Amino acid sequence: MKAENLIILYTGNGKGKTTAALGLMWRALGHGMKCGVVQFIKKDSQRCGEYLFAQQQRIEWNTFGEGFTWLQKDPGPSREAAQRGWEWVTQVITEKRYDLLILDEFTYPLHENWISEDEVIQWLLSHREKLPHIVITGRQASPYLIQISDIATEMKELHHCFSTSSTRAAKGIEF
Repeated sequence: MKAENLIILYTGNGKGKTTAALGLMWRALGHGMKCGVVQFIKKDSQRCGEYLFAQQQRIEWNTFGEGFTWLQKDPGPSREAAQRGWEWVTQVITEKRYDLLILDEFTYPLHENWISEDEVIQWLLSHREKLPHIVITGRQASPYLIQISDIATEMKELHHCFSTSSTRAAKGIEF
């Protein structure tokens, strides 16, 4: 009996959402599965260790973002990039390109209404039989997205050195 492909959600204010998603990807790769990453929001993935390692492993990694939203005056370019990203996701799912596909930071364009969450969820549900394993990360996941996920995990920050001291981002840990 073939296991059903799952929709997996990592949300919450704590660290570890993308790290957990990538951990699943490494596991899937170990089983010979074809994996991909679609990153929303971030603009420059090239400096991140996870991107650099994925490139060494020839993992397809696409970025559809214009940078951190709190640094932007005009969300228009981010909205357009997110919409292009969602169109790309639907295309590669239809093509059955992957066994596991990570939609990193995908909750943000949904939360900001750059992409219709209702349309995304209806599309996922109507294509359920054709989906690869889908892993969605990001803060502020809606109750509706949590409900349709087969696995939903909330990362809760207990404390973080960014908020308790003047610690800077650490290479290999934060990026």
